[in-house]
Amino acid sequence: LYSRKFRREFEVVKSMIDKYVVAGSAVNVVIFGHAFPNNIHHRFFFGPLRDYIDGKLKNKVPIMYLNGDKHVSGSVGEYAKFIFMCTDCPMIRNCSSTSLRR
Repeated sequence: LYSRKFRREFEVVKSMIDKYVVAGSAVNVVIFGHAFPNNIHHRFFFGPLRDYIDGKLKNKVPIMYLNGDKHVSGSVGEYAKFIFMCTDCPMIRNCSSTSLRR
């Protein structure tokens, strides 16, 4: 169940990036999600996304993933060559320019 759903979601995100970044004029990507990148069930989305970022995009497109899964304010970390933030909806707290880095 998780594998099919998350692989399908990855294909949607990939097609949007291909259309609007690779073949279009957008230069940055922000993904809003409700799946924590380190959760084992979510690997079917984040694994292919990491491979796509490293492979096709050559890690040259800034991608920020805003995550609401754990709802922990101010927890910032890196995963798979892109930035993710756990936020306390609807406001991002404890965010500084040093927190958002590539």
